[in-house]
Amino acid sequence: MTPEDWRSRAIPFDLPPNNLSLEFPNVTVLDNQSCSACQSSLLLFLKKYGEQLFDAEKGGGKTPIAIGKGHESLPPGTLCIGNCTTRFKEGRPFVPGCPPVVSQILAVYDEYFR
Repeated sequence: MTPEDWRSRAIPFDLPPNNLSLEFPNVTVLDNQSCSACQSSLLLFLKKYGEQLFDAEKGGGKTPIAIGKGHESLPPGTLCIGNCTTRFKEGRPFVPGCPPVVSQILAVYDEYFR
């Protein structure tokens, strides 16, 4: 490999959080068999908008957000993100996509929760 000192130039990646609900306390992430693409989209959305949308001082409860294909059921009002949650979209906010994009997550959030 070139350059020979490539290791000295490497920058390690930060690992993603094990539980997004810990980093964003007013969000309950329901993750069951999701892929890394949906996890990344949700993490980007929460990092960019999480503090302003899910602020503890606003007095709202925890917002459930679902990703992944392994859910048997979901609570009413769950924000369903990604094509794998399609079967739960009836009566719930749903963001299509594989993977879904952050701007679409925000648009659906604004339409349903504001």
